[in-house]
Amino acid sequence: MWDGLHLVDGRGCVEEANELVQGYNARVEAQLDALRPELPGADIVFCDVYKGVMEMITNPAAYGNITFTNRDYLLCA
Repeated sequence: MWDGLHLVDGRGCVEEANELVQGYNARVEAQLDALRPELPGADIVFCDVYKGVMEMITNPAAYGNITFTNRDYLLCA
């Protein structure tokens, strides 16, 4: 799907999509950090799932050599 749009880099990554997700997550995390002092009784947790999934994609041997069988649903593989 992405290959036909010529958005895929040499590793099979859709770099523009990855950059958008990384930027969004950074802004969400920064906003939550700014909000914490205003809500001292609240437990605010940010989980960057993107980083975890990218770690599994780029280092599959550390996770039992997992494979992703449907690359149409991945931004990077």
